[in-house]
Amino acid sequence: MNELQKKLLDLLLEFDDICQENGIQYVVCGGNALGQERHGGFIPWDDDIDLFITRDNYNKLDQVMSKLERQDRAWVTKENSPLYYDPLARYVDLTTSDFVRGRLSDETPQGQMVELFILDPYPDDSAARDLFQKYLWLYCELLNPYYVIAGQQMSSYIVDKSIYYDYKNRMEREGKEKVLSEIEDQFLTCEDKNTELLCSRFGGKAALVRREWMNRIEYRPFENAKLPFFKENIDYLYEMEYGYNWNIMPSKAMQVAHDDVLIINESIPYSKYWDHIDAMIKEHDLHSIQLKNNDDTLEKRFALLDYQKDVAKAKHILLEELAGHFSKCNMTFSFEKLSYYAEMFNSFFSAIFHQAYQKWNYTVKLEDNVFDTMCWTLIYQDKIDQLKQLIVQSDNTNCQMFQEIADFIVRIKLEKYKDNPEIVADVLETLKNTYSIDKQIEVERCSAWVKGKQGRLKHNEIMTFYQGLTNQADLEIKKYIGDLYFNIGDVIEASRWYKMAKKTNNGMIKKELLERGFY
Repeated sequence: MNELQKKLLDLLLEFDDICQENGIQYVVCGGNALGQERHGGFIPWDDDIDLFITRDNYNKLDQVMSKLERQDRAWVTKENSPLYYDPLARYVDLTTSDFVRGRLSDETPQGQMVELFILDPYPDDSAARDLFQKYLWLYCELLNPYYVIAGQQMSSYIVDKSIYYDYKNRMEREGKEKVLSEIEDQFLTCEDKNTELLCSRFGGKAALVRREWMNRIEYRPFENAKLPFFKENIDYLYEMEYGYNWNIMPSKAMQVAHDDVLIINESIPYSKYWDHIDAMIKEHDLHSIQLKNNDDTLEKRFALLDYQKDVAKAKHILLEELAGHFSKCNMTFSFEKLSYYAEMFNSFFSAIFHQAYQKWNYTVKLEDNVFDTMCWTLIYQDKIDQLKQLIVQSDNTNCQMFQEIADFIVRIKLEKYKDNPEIVADVLETLKNTYSIDKQIEVERCSAWVKGKQGRLKHNEIMTFYQGLTNQADLEIKKYIGDLYFNIGDVIEASRWYKMAKKTNNGMIKKELLERGFY
């Protein structure tokens, strides 16, 4: 934990005291929830704190914070700050600095902060969800005049140039508050208050949370403190945030927090910089520049959308040609042919799973034997998120079977990190007996992990078990073999295996080795 993170943690603990004193419930989310699991605290390169809070709890909190009389703190919302354009609340430390490019013109305190994402009901009906997502994008795009929301990852039905300009023109005629309130009331307010999911009205895509998770919050260790997290924190990380590979550390080049931060300092008040920055803003008319830049950037995004549509059409033609070629091949998957099929399908997978193609919801008809072979290839490559994407856009005979396999593989991985060896062992038996899956890499990882939980093996039994594995080179498996030696007190041999495992990019393994003193 660096000095900046220490100051952030102090601010969060102070916020937590306020909430506990007033019976207000919130939960730590996003990168901090990932950090709790993977690092025991902050992700080393992280520089912010994100929280979820339900609308009812937020309303209680707003009443408390609005009476705040501390000179070194600020409570910032779009209701109390005329030029603040984010639909989330911030508790700001005025003794620090955190200048972000997109917020230079909102004239709110630019210090380190705790950010609160407010949760509202999210529709259960799929058509209503599509409409919600479309108008959430529109709402956020219109709300913030300095930051473009539309991005490459957003589905084609969400970003709609025509409704954007219709509503923008209405705002100019009728006023911003009136039009935004109308969108909130008509499209972002769900009458059913007991929906399965809750969502935050922020960004191009709603941040989603299962309602039941909000009823099961527990205080967990975070750095040198304890803070509230979902009891099902790992499920949240997988389902709502990071997908199947949530536990994997990014490459060094990707270990960055926010690329739009201009100044960040945990010991210098933002006011020390403000007069100089404010003078520059006025001298160069930064407000107008940012507004013009936003319009230009958004227009470029709309143009990019048209270009992506053409690219997607071209990809679709390629994919249909490849599918036609594959249909002429006599395909039957075997593990021994994995490398062959992985190479054969590489171009197909690169195109069909690309964001610019996925957003247009094209479907490619695959013969059953081709679809089956593709699914088995993805399973044994441990590309479970891609497997699920392929299943969703297909209607082949074995879709349900492959969905079950995907769900089982996800489950053993999640239950492993929840430390539930009995559940993992039962699911492993199902995968082996029902689907004849035992060589898949996550299956073998979990098999090795379960061995270490079930009892002590002798030296020769450990080596016999290891030699029977297909994925012997896998670094996570080497860690679990080290555990087997550690369990019988052979620390020297365990250390040899742990030394090999240290090169893994699995953050959970790194954390455990560090806790045991082997990293």
